[in-house]
Amino acid sequence: MTLRDYCKFIHEETPFAIMGQAGRGGLFEQAKYMVGYAKIFSDFIEAPEFLEALLTKLTDIEIEFNKVLIDLCGEYIDWIRVSPEDLASENTTFISLRMFNKQLKKHYQRATLATREYFLNKNPNGKIQFHSCGAVPETFMRGLIDCGVDGYDSLPPKVDRKSNPAAKKRALGKEMFFYGGIDVQETLPWGKPDDVRAEVRARIWEVGHGGGYLLSSSHRLEHDVPVENTLAMIEEAHEYGVYPLPEAPPPGADTGEERAEVENT
Repeated sequence: MTLRDYCKFIHEETPFAIMGQAGRGGLFEQAKYMVGYAKIFSDFIEAPEFLEALLTKLTDIEIEFNKVLIDLCGEYIDWIRVSPEDLASENTTFISLRMFNKQLKKHYQRATLATREYFLNKNPNGKIQFHSCGAVPETFMRGLIDCGVDGYDSLPPKVDRKSNPAAKKRALGKEMFFYGGIDVQETLPWGKPDDVRAEVRARIWEVGHGGGYLLSSSHRLEHDVPVENTLAMIEEAHEYGVYPLPEAPPPGADTGEERAEVENT
């Protein structure tokens, strides 16, 4: 079975959605691999002309990769992940907002808009998604929206509270969809099934109201995740994630009230 035939089967014969991704890693991430982590960060300041040339070429390549994917099976893909990479650690971003806006954003925008235009000719309902782990703040997220991004993953919960799933939903829930959210660092590998179920309920309540949330693990499931925890995540999603969602928050949900009280003191 070819990739096109497989996507056609999933699209027409199953209830599943399909996310497409061409290549491995985004513009910033590929640049890191090519010149080294230490040098790429210094290049933002010491070699901006080189950085511009490198990112321009990587953008050209990404656009062509995405076109190949779209030509192959674009009508069966629900959304495409463009330039997936990591912009932040769990506490802060890797570059400043000024660097992002001046040196990186325009390349994301060109890759996203070119891919979107080509994709919509095949699938008028297609969406564009961006991936980043870490504590990506609202200012960066709004920049991604400016670039034409419709959705975001991986929605890690163990980050600075101003950038956690609940905060992102409160700030941006009317402007983009979210994908991910169930912790792969502690809860899924080391928690009990009841811990997983509790986190699923909390995340659905935080991010699911108003729609626009695709629940999944916050990154790929590694070998240390017990099967029973994976099943608990799926089962609880089906059981609790039925609309209309409960109005009352489940235990452990971030309601925003505590943060508001701190900010107002």
